[in-house]
Amino acid sequence: GLLDAATLALYDMQRNRPLDRTPPSIRLLPKDTQGTAEGAREALRALLEAKPAAILGPLFSAELETILPDLRDEPIPLIAFTNNPTLTGRGAYQFGFFPGEQAERLAAYAAKQRVKNVTSIVNADAYGRQLLDPLSRALRTQNI
Repeated sequence: GLLDAATLALYDMQRNRPLDRTPPSIRLLPKDTQGTAEGAREALRALLEAKPAAILGPLFSAELETILPDLRDEPIPLIAFTNNPTLTGRGAYQFGFFPGEQAERLAAYAAKQRVKNVTSIVNADAYGRQLLDPLSRALRTQNI
């Protein structure tokens, strides 16, 4: 998963550094949120005790929403794996897909392919709602 990818990236960065450069001092401190709000709070508490330079995660918007208030007074940047731009700012940065941009690209591709009719099936969740309106607007802009 993501932990394996981060570990490989650190290993690769270490292995490919120029010989005349000191390796960066990076340590991964993985904490499992258990996919719950309380798990996210517990993981955050443990991380704050370790005084990290930055936090990567959590993966789900509900977890992120839960921990953001606890980070307001902390000088630690958080890179969130979220598609919800309303949950970023004040030290929390979004690393995810932007539904509006995806919608524009889909519509532009459809227009380029001379598609005249588009049907979309989206989940009935926050991401689906964030995608559907921009997609409808982008399709209208492309006269589809």
